[in-house]
Amino acid sequence: MLTTLIAALNAEEREILADLRGSIQFRRLEEIRRLLSLYTEQPPVGAFLDTILSDADARRPAPAARQPTIIALHGERASA
Repeated sequence: MLTTLIAALNAEEREILADLRGSIQFRRLEEIRRLLSLYTEQPPVGAFLDTILSDADARRPAPAARQPTIIALHGERASA
């Protein structure tokens, strides 16, 4: 029973992380972080989130191929 619960929680964690990475908010955060890194030597915004995501990446198998949504910047049209 415990192993089933742990497996179910791990599967849910992977699903949530995949949804998070696919969200517009996460992609916007990544773009902002890239821009900030050009101007500062400080740790990037969301360094704690990086730690959480990298720890989860190390524990999970590669996700099934999924076409990410493409977001255009600087006034370009976004396409899915």
